[in-house]
Amino acid sequence: MSKQHRAFFNQLAPVWQSNEEPERLLPLLREFGVQPSDYILDMGAGAGCISKWLITLCSQGRVVAADVSDKMLAQARLNLSNNFTDLICTDACDLGIKADFFDKIICYSVFPHINRPLRALHEFWRILKPSGKLLIFHNCCSRHLNQYHSQKKSIVSFDKLPKVEQLILMLKENGFEEVHGHEAPNLYWVEAVK
Repeated sequence: MSKQHRAFFNQLAPVWQSNEEPERLLPLLREFGVQPSDYILDMGAGAGCISKWLITLCSQGRVVAADVSDKMLAQARLNLSNNFTDLICTDACDLGIKADFFDKIICYSVFPHINRPLRALHEFWRILKPSGKLLIFHNCCSRHLNQYHSQKKSIVSFDKLPKVEQLILMLKENGFEEVHGHEAPNLYWVEAVK
């Protein structure tokens, strides 16, 4: 992400509210196949709305909540008082994490804000274990999200989520296999295997 994105999300951090509820998120995380022993990177964790539900599913594993916004992570620290979570301030395009480390990576509502998506996908592939899985998802389709962003008078007005078909091609170009996805008005879902 850019410095402008970091500043934008740092400014939002004290008032950030997630409107997602566990009855929606938990079934989706289970559908993705989260296991109790998984090591999972929650990329773009923000204030920890996905991390807090991942923790409940990873009783023997570890959740790493990563975000470019240090102030969002400070909010996550308040929301995630659990021994199974680490918080790191890092950019998706330069993670600084050793190769073949994670079983799964989840990017919830963050992919449009990554300014070099192909570089980020390369990093995700690098840090996933062999046969590790990546999930990129949102609570709406690309058309709705892009329209919503375009109406904002801020740095995110230029942030675009590619159509599922475009993202699938990008993932394949970066070495991912078993790539599939779909989008509907209330869900954008793409998953891939290293």
